[in-house]
Amino acid sequence: MRFSEQAFHAQHPVGRVGVLDSVRARCRACARRPAQRAKEYADFALGTGAAALQLVMMKLSLVAATLFAVSTASADSTLITTPQHRDGMVLGATIDGGHIGCETDKSNDCGSGVRPAGGFSIMAGGMITPMLALTGELWGMGHTEDSITASQLLATVNLRAWIVPRLWVQGGLGAARSKLTWDDGNFVMAMSTSDVVPAFTAAVGVELVHSPTFALDLQLRGGSGFYRGDARVWNTALGLGATWY
Repeated sequence: MRFSEQAFHAQHPVGRVGVLDSVRARCRACARRPAQRAKEYADFALGTGAAALQLVMMKLSLVAATLFAVSTASADSTLITTPQHRDGMVLGATIDGGHIGCETDKSNDCGSGVRPAGGFSIMAGGMITPMLALTGELWGMGHTEDSITASQLLATVNLRAWIVPRLWVQGGLGAARSKLTWDDGNFVMAMSTSDVVPAFTAAVGVELVHSPTFALDLQLRGGSGFYRGDARVWNTALGLGATWY
């Protein structure tokens, strides 16, 4: 008996159908394969892009955190090293310009009244605390007119307190002495000196230059001695002072 494909398929119809179905399934799989691969590539690309974006965000966050830490440390260092406190010995001097005057307890002028005056002061002492100093000071001012010089010298013990690092106030108690001097310029001189009397001084200063060892400040100061007959001789001045610590 001759074997033929038609006879085989006629005798085995199930086998024929199975072969055809297998071929069709493979063709469908082949047809689907490009679409599947395209989807897989798209998913891979999206996943890779998301991962890269996440990595970039993590790096940016790390850089931002580093910059914040550095800036905070720099600010803290600046605050710590800002010169606000002093200690040890205090030496200082001022050059003053202002007025000298004489007044009674009834607010009447005595002598020649208020006159422009110039002067200077020197001080020495020490820091009690970083914001409080105890000093001894000599402050003198004088006015010269028509060969006559009127002057007053105040010697006080002062407390100087810093309200803030660059602003201080000062008050002191001590003694004062005034003097009148006449000089005609031909080696003829006459002098009249008062007794030593109680006195007080007050001042406020703003530091224009500020460091742990030196300060240059602008000062407004006043002081008065209380003399016999209820007379009061007073100094007022605006001065430029230098202080070493």
